[in-house]
Amino acid sequence: MKDKIVIKSRDGTELAVSRFLPQVSNYTVVIIAPALGRRQKYYSRLASFFCKKGYVVFTFDYRGVGRSKKQAAHRKNVSLYQWASIDLDTVILSAKNQFPGHELVGLAHGVSGEVVGLAPAIPFFSRLVLADAALSSWALANRQGRLRLLMAYFRKVACRWLPGVSSCLISNIPIGVFREWLSWSRYPNGLFHYYPNTNYQKLQAPILSIHFSEVPLSGPRAAAALLEQFANAQCSEWHLPASGQSFKTGRRQCLYKKRFKKVLWEQLAMWMQGEDTFQQSGKHLLEIGGNQ
Repeated sequence: MKDKIVIKSRDGTELAVSRFLPQVSNYTVVIIAPALGRRQKYYSRLASFFCKKGYVVFTFDYRGVGRSKKQAAHRKNVSLYQWASIDLDTVILSAKNQFPGHELVGLAHGVSGEVVGLAPAIPFFSRLVLADAALSSWALANRQGRLRLLMAYFRKVACRWLPGVSSCLISNIPIGVFREWLSWSRYPNGLFHYYPNTNYQKLQAPILSIHFSEVPLSGPRAAAALLEQFANAQCSEWHLPASGQSFKTGRRQCLYKKRFKKVLWEQLAMWMQGEDTFQQSGKHLLEIGGNQ
């Protein structure tokens, strides 16, 4: 069963949340934190899949995005730091309070995986999946990543000098979030130029880092730089080569795509219950998923 609720953060901002409630629970709550520019609706199919496996699942929209868009008074003042330290933190605490006695598992996609450690409540996670999460830094980005950053810089300039263009160039991303993300990329240590990694070091739980090779900013160096911040967690990585299918069709591989249901999602559902999985090669799994 899926129901839509609204929860209020500690600064009074109301966040749109969807709860997926299983008929028979396995006493584990999965919190799916979305990537930059992604609304919670993108993850509905994945959330429903986990729900059928017995998981309680929370999806949500950050302030300034999707169903939480109207709750942000000024989107230009919305920041990534607010997303993590207030919004994500609020959802974690809400899930913990609503389902006492349940384990909490985080599934943080893209930039959510990068900032998840800014949420004070991160130690409540018993397991954490980072999907295409890496440290945003020009110094760590590969060629494609630097090209993407250059395009982002051009968008920033256009948004500054051409009134009204921001809604066209960076839809679903509050301008304040966009600017902050770009400011991090100027430094070799990314966001940690501005914020300490104290909460990252507090997490003492297994972390699984999953990467699709064609995602520009989540290459091995940038991913490793992020994982280094989780000094007291048991980290494992799984790099997935791009399949020929994805290049032929021009499709980007994303965790929430339904073609990964029969393989990758199944493995994730097992891993979140503490089972050691991913014994097949990443290439094999990706090719099966890409042909669904």
